[in-house]
Amino acid sequence: MDAASVEAQRALRHALGSFPTGVTVITTLEADSRALVGLTVNSFSSVSLDPPLVLWSISNRSSSLAHFSAGRAHAIHVLSSGQEALARQFATPQADKFAGVAHQLSAEAGVPL
Repeated sequence: MDAASVEAQRALRHALGSFPTGVTVITTLEADSRALVGLTVNSFSSVSLDPPLVLWSISNRSSSLAHFSAGRAHAIHVLSSGQEALARQFATPQADKFAGVAHQLSAEAGVPL
């Protein structure tokens, strides 16, 4: 394993080790309209460092299921204790969960950050 890979694995281990349990917001784009999609998830955990894998679960009744099942890129946002309002906003069914939330699209995958 080269030095860059070792450093990346160390960084992932540190990030996941700092997240014993908590809440995340997962975001993506709707495939056709490119509309912003996001939801609050509290079922997030580390599975493997090599290869780097995480696990999160979504209800089969979620209105966002089809967007995430399509296999498109998504972003996982680990929230701090001071971001309870943001977690609640993305957990509440509403037309625009991004209303009032500053965001940008990632350069790599174009998903909302």
